[in-house]
Amino acid sequence: MQYQYRYLPPNPPGPVARALAVAAAIIMLVSAAFIGFFVLAVLLGVAAVIAMVFWLRFLFQGRRPGAPKPGSPDHDPSVVEGEFEVIRKEEGRPAGDARRTTNGKGAP
Repeated sequence: MQYQYRYLPPNPPGPVARALAVAAAIIMLVSAAFIGFFVLAVLLGVAAVIAMVFWLRFLFQGRRPGAPKPGSPDHDPSVVEGEFEVIRKEEGRPAGDARRTTNGKGAP
């Protein structure tokens, strides 16, 4: 018994069926192109928003409002700014027993 392989149906479709198949194929291809266009537009929009967030973060990274910009004459990287409190060792006390003093008499 020998099998015969056919790629077309035994009776080829008529011209009306072929025209409908071509029209359906064109509609599906155009729909897929439009859907792909809108998906691409959404992805590019999301990528643009993420890029802007990273750009703004990089732009303002490590700077406080009013702080001098790096490269300006007021910006000196060798100067560390901050607040401090003077801790003095009172006379008669051992070196490890220093207390914070505000008036120099041992009272905080």
